[in-house]
Order: sequence, then structure tokens, then C-alpha cells
Amino acid sequence: MTSMQIVLITVFGPIIVLFFVAALFMLKGKGSFLIAGYNTMSKEEKARYDEKALTKFIGRIMLIISFMFLILIIGLFFSIYWIIGVFVAGIIVTSIYALVKANSTKFKIKP
Repeated sequence: MTSMQIVLITVFGPIIVLFFVAALFMLKGKGSFLIAGYNTMSKEEKARYDEKALTKFIGRIMLIISFMFLILIIGLFFSIYWIIGVFVAGIIVTSIYALVKANSTKFKIKP
């Protein structure tokens, strides 16, 4: 094993596990305190959102990101360096999609 492979496993391994565990927690509809912006809202503002649907959506996004990290670490472990470009593009596309979708009216409760 090269030193790069050891670093990949020791640095990215815990990140992947952390994202995966947080994603599973959020897929159960819990963990709204982990969503930046939502956790700082007042109770009145939070009441206008479907918390369960929002946390499940963020959980799916985190699951996608954890799998992208896993693909990155596997690609780098086997010296497939073009995977870095695929990873960066995937993170950018997923982030833009998540920002647009999370800030849409989809998760707002209609009065």
C-alpha cells in the first residue's frame, strides 16, 4: 500500500461513514437540526415547512454525496485520476439541484 492509499482510507473513510450515517438518520425524517438555515428558524417559520419531507430530501442528497465520495476514493485507490473530474462535476450538479429544490416552494406547507 502506498502512502496515498493509506491517506485516502484514513481521511475519506470516516467522512464517507459520517455522511452515510447522517443520511440514514435523515431518511427516517429526523435530524432537522443538521440542516443549516432550518435549525436557526423560529418555531413560527418552521411551522410553515414540511420538516419530514425536507429532512428526507436532504438525506437522499447526503446519500448521493457519500456514494460519490466512495467512488472517488475507489478511483483514486486504483489510480484512475479522471474520476476527480467526474466527482467535482457530480458535486457541483448535486449541490445546485439541492439548493434550487430545497429553496423552492415544494417543502412549504400551503395555508
